[in-house]
Amino acid sequence: MLDKDWETCLKSPLLWTLPNAKYPSEELTENNYLLPFQLSYDLLRNAVKKAHCKLISSQWTSEEAKQFLWVFGLNNEATCKVIEHAMNEKIFNYTAANRGTLQREYSILCRHKERFPLKYQQWPYPALWTRGTRLQQHVDVPKCTCYFLE
Repeated sequence: MLDKDWETCLKSPLLWTLPNAKYPSEELTENNYLLPFQLSYDLLRNAVKKAHCKLISSQWTSEEAKQFLWVFGLNNEATCKVIEHAMNEKIFNYTAANRGTLQREYSILCRHKERFPLKYQQWPYPALWTRGTRLQQHVDVPKCTCYFLE
């Protein structure tokens, strides 16, 4: 029998959380709260894809993407890379569409994209997210500081 007092994925209003003011409003429930969910690699991959697509289509700002990815537990470094890659693609697409007036900028970006093509694609999330294991199979390892006495 499962002890319901410790269950964190129930739909109880006691577990609802108010989001940051910059969190994308369309991602909230009808009550404008964040609900608990069980994190998985599928959810992480989908969150990165969604943030990338919303950024390049100008539906979200960088701050909205940052707040969205924070809910999924992405660290600051990964979040910045997701945003950087999306912004690179967005800027390239804009200059390509306006190359008649932005010829110099377009040629510079073309050369940069030729040298660093991966920077103009969705951030390549860690391979561990696609290896077939579940997130819950990984044990959290406590950080420890080792002191060596001389």
